[in-house]
Amino acid sequence: AEADLAALADSAAPDALAQATDQLRMRKDRIEAAIKNALMEAARADHAHVVAALLASPASAHVSAEALKLVVRAAAMNGLPAVVQTVRDAGRVDDDAMRDLAFDSVRRGHAEAVQTLLALPLFSAQHIAAMREEAERRGHDDLDAMLAAMVIDQQAEPADAA
Repeated sequence: AEADLAALADSAAPDALAQATDQLRMRKDRIEAAIKNALMEAARADHAHVVAALLASPASAHVSAEALKLVVRAAAMNGLPAVVQTVRDAGRVDDDAMRDLAFDSVRRGHAEAVQTLLALPLFSAQHIAAMREEAERRGHDDLDAMLAAMVIDQQAEPADAA
């Protein structure tokens, strides 16, 4: 496309070049919007294989990390761990962002999202303790109990291995 633009620049008036550039930009924006919509729909429908295929396509290269965090959030809130794991495996949303989403889900009281995100092997005892404190502070008793059980499970694992 850049070679075509260069050739057009050499042979056309500046107005034609500006018009062609605007058309290419609009086309790119429409493709990106379509990919974002397709990712969100596939995530909500629990089609991890479709999410993986879309993320592998060259057209998804320009989908922002923020847009992908929305995909992860939607999947987590609907209890779809395969979709969350697929986006993580694609390497397009980093582990810190996943932890931030989990903590934000605790703040908002979204137990399903917290449980889904905690299925990822990203959370240390310190992360879980901080989330538990936040759940307790905000009065989310169901989340506090769930996180307390996770702390107990983590403490029991070394004893189970012995």
